[in-house]
Amino acid sequence: ILFLYADYPGEESYQPRDYLAATMQFMPGHFACDAVWSTIIHVHSRLKMGPNMGVARAIQALRSVLNAFSVVNRKNMFVYQERSTKSVFYLRLSETTSSGKSGEGEIIPSLASRSLALSRSQEPIYMEDLSGSRSSLDTASCRSVDSARPVSQVDRHIQLVVHGVAQAGPEITDELVKVLRRRLDEATLDIITVMLVRNCKLTPADVEFIQPPGSPPTAVLQFTLPPSCLPWLPAVACYLRQNLLIFLHTPKYTDSNVENHFKHYFHQNSSGPDLDLYLYNKPGGQGTGGKGIACIALSFVDSHGNPISLARWMRPPTSLLSTSFLQEADFESLTAVNQYQAEPGTSQPAICPLVRLDIWEKGNISLLQLSERLCSAVRHALCDAIMEFRVLPNPLCVEPPTEPQDPGKSGKGLPESLQFSIF
Repeated sequence: ILFLYADYPGEESYQPRDYLAATMQFMPGHFACDAVWSTIIHVHSRLKMGPNMGVARAIQALRSVLNAFSVVNRKNMFVYQERSTKSVFYLRLSETTSSGKSGEGEIIPSLASRSLALSRSQEPIYMEDLSGSRSSLDTASCRSVDSARPVSQVDRHIQLVVHGVAQAGPEITDELVKVLRRRLDEATLDIITVMLVRNCKLTPADVEFIQPPGSPPTAVLQFTLPPSCLPWLPAVACYLRQNLLIFLHTPKYTDSNVENHFKHYFHQNSSGPDLDLYLYNKPGGQGTGGKGIACIALSFVDSHGNPISLARWMRPPTSLLSTSFLQEADFESLTAVNQYQAEPGTSQPAICPLVRLDIWEKGNISLLQLSERLCSAVRHALCDAIMEFRVLPNPLCVEPPTEPQDPGKSGKGLPESLQFSIF
């Protein structure tokens, strides 16, 4: 606490006063520290759903992180000491309705001037209380304006104000803020995961949470396809889309505007309908590593990363398809799928197609297990295409070559017209 020695007379006859006298002499907040730093922690709209549409749920999530530093007789106040400088700071969490995105480090003048004044009821004195409370009509008008704004511009967020003598260091301005925002992301992820299990639709804020605008994918998986599948590559793509829907989901949105939908890696500026975009939801459980959500974009590329167009593909005539029977070795080579890792100095053949999957991850989706399921889906798609184009065109029954019949065996066995071989 910062003591102001200038308030005491410099005479030697001054007698120290006890605590009660100090209480009667000084106004509450006389020894308070000034606000040295503040920031706005944005709260997802899912955390603001409730009777009053406030940020109480979000503040409760942050309190679970800061509970060890809480001041028991002050609401939403915490004390923190930096490890490097040993400086002590008071942290205050409160709801704010400021419009737009406020930059970090900005100090509200009213906060800096009045510092952290506390009333005798141990609650902070807000400027709103000093100037008179707003009428219920003004409050209702403010809430109606907030609800009419887009989800990305909702004003109700959390303000973190740091009070102290010295300037706040990176332990608070960087590390602590990252921990708090990560905790809010976890709380948001819990709600969205449960919502997806109930088959609810995604809001624009949900889409922005899973796939931040302009952000690169957190992971890119590529699987090689055998060159022999090029004639029926669109059929492989069709079967692959069907196989992916076994454990992936087609996103559903509350907003029909495609600008508020997931964006494809190769069609960032496209306003067409959503295509080859999937949603993966991994509910948490014991031994699963936690919950996770991912947006997955499917595309077919060549060895140089250029997209392969499947729009002008025509089904090959049956007469041009191979009618040779498959052997076990042929089947293995026709369905070989491996994860492709681009290494300097090495390249795949130019005619080797690749399946590319761009993944935007939130939480823990267990990427290794997911990649194995995706690889199996690609191979099953190849098996389906081979079944259609290499197995089914062949006849199921073939008559054996005619041989001279022994007159002594005529009348025995099956008639010649019913003799056949089954493959």
